Amino acid sequence: MKILPSFDKILLFSYFIVLSLTGTFFLSLPAASNGAPFKLVDALLVSVSACCVTGLSSVSAESFSLFGLIVLMLLIEFGGMGLISFFALYVAIPRTRISLVNRRLIRSFFIDDADVNPKQIIRRIIITTFFLQGIGALALYIAFLHSGLSHHPFFDAIFHSVSAFCNAGFSTFNSSIAVFTDYPAIPVIICILVITGGIGFTVINDFASSAKHRFKKKLSLHSKIVILITTFLLLAGTFCFFMIEYNDAFRDMTFSQKLIQSFFQAVITRTAGFEMLPQIEFSPVSSLLTIILMFIGGSPGSMAGGIKTTTFFLMATYAFKERVGETSMRIFKTKINAEQIEKAFNIAGKAFLFLCTSILLLGITENSRIEADMFSIFDIMFESVSAFATVGLTRSVTPNLSDWGKIVISITMFIGRTGLFSMMLGLPGSGKPTDSMIEYPTGQVMLG
Repeated sequence: MKILPSFDKILLFSYFIVLSLTGTFFLSLPAASNGAPFKLVDALLVSVSACCVTGLSSVSAESFSLFGLIVLMLLIEFGGMGLISFFALYVAIPRTRISLVNRRLIRSFFIDDADVNPKQIIRRIIITTFFLQGIGALALYIAFLHSGLSHHPFFDAIFHSVSAFCNAGFSTFNSSIAVFTDYPAIPVIICILVITGGIGFTVINDFASSAKHRFKKKLSLHSKIVILITTFLLLAGTFCFFMIEYNDAFRDMTFSQKLIQSFFQAVITRTAGFEMLPQIEFSPVSSLLTIILMFIGGSPGSMAGGIKTTTFFLMATYAFKERVGETSMRIFKTKINAEQIEKAFNIAGKAFLFLCTSILLLGITENSRIEADMFSIFDIMFESVSAFATVGLTRSVTPNLSDWGKIVISITMFIGRTGLFSMMLGLPGSGKPTDSMIEYPTGQVMLG
């Protein structure tokens, strides 16, 4: 009974492992860099980062050749699409049937109709992805041309559109998009792509269907929650960053620049590591807020990482519900059962425990650098959360990590992308089939 779920998780891990190793091979080739070939550990870190759509890198953007950037972009695309990329190849094989368990995997991207015609769902996701990325690339191409700061506006537009929609955060510019501070159209377009890629295909499909019926068709409960919590986090994040950094990191900016910077920071923390301002310039309070937003992340069935907005919403709502004795709760006149609430706490709990392990391991591998004041334990914590939530923001830690530290951060990114994803899929059969047939005595544990 345990073989099936183990096989499905092996499929998930194998896809990302093969993709990461393939990327490592190509990025370690001399043709991938403008100078000396990348060290194997650096090629591995960048490859895993791209496959896990994180954005952390131990080498500068200008170190990549055109070939290296193309490899990076393909890794981001295939990594961002995740299992959809795998199933797109899987269903392309003639006379291939999708098993009942694999249908559940596809349902993690679409709530409705996945059991009816999963192949159509996959095609719809791929078409939606390329359509939105194409629109984003066109808009960015015009903006890059207008700025005059891009030497290769066509390629830069495609690369940044893919990177933004996949919530990766990789850029072809050394300073990310900080050079475009005076051209607000570019960060705004990138924000729109990040938000669109981070709300999930279910919400995009649901909203498009509702718009098609002139919004007479009601949105699903999932879409309502995602839109509500995403809007709240964006507005709250923008307000907090604006107030905290008004006379600090944003002191030399105009009012409109401060507003754009605040909104940009609120967007990219969930979960795309582009930068208009180095994270090291933000105050400790803003960095703490960034850690919280990174941990929450984007929405299920999207390109984003983190524990997901719906998980955070269910936990927060359950924590403040009025009747303590009830295991279920009501949201928007709809009942949320105890199983979903338990799953939300389970995901967040496992994420927290793994993060503690990652921070501890990085603290051990980088102890000498911490003692030498190269960076602090807070910087280590920031980097770990950024890697685990597949954000890609850095306080200048990743490029200065030891080789062992780079391996730890690579594993953190990999688990953050695949481990939480497999938990969210809710694959059945992880326990013994006889557990539900056995009645155990009830125990009491003191809490609080």
